[in-house]
Amino acid sequence: MPVDVVLIDAGTNTALHTEEYHTEHDDGKVLLTTTIPEQYGAFKVATRSTTGTTVISAPPAGGSIILTDIIVAAEKKAGILTIDFSDGTNTVIISPFYLTDSPVAFSVSFTGRWQGWRNASLRMTTSINGVVSVTAGYIKVPKANSLEYAAWDARR
Repeated sequence: MPVDVVLIDAGTNTALHTEEYHTEHDDGKVLLTTTIPEQYGAFKVATRSTTGTTVISAPPAGGSIILTDIIVAAEKKAGILTIDFSDGTNTVIISPFYLTDSPVAFSVSFTGRWQGWRNASLRMTTSINGVVSVTAGYIKVPKANSLEYAAWDARR
């Protein structure tokens, strides 16, 4: 039996969002909840076929990036693919992929806070002439919630 209750946001005095649902046995409402990545996440794909570095995503000015997902696909070639955070001065490798022995098909959905530091872009660097593709899910974080490199490095 449904209970007629409305949850109110104390800060705005507005009702939290609900959706009506209909099943073969009942009609009602459900309170909608979501995660921050589901609400604010974005994704971008970067592909390279030559050696070099590509910025997958840059943070807002003075901000940072939180990773939510990474998908990697790469041909078997003699070389390395690295995914990193870099602000041009400091670089931290998130993961190296050695492509000499086999092609790469890799995906991960991060739990925890995989956040870079202030002004650190998410990049991929390849040392091969072969097709490499990286898809990254992320959230862009404003400056007020982003740390300078030294403070970020001290926390890990």
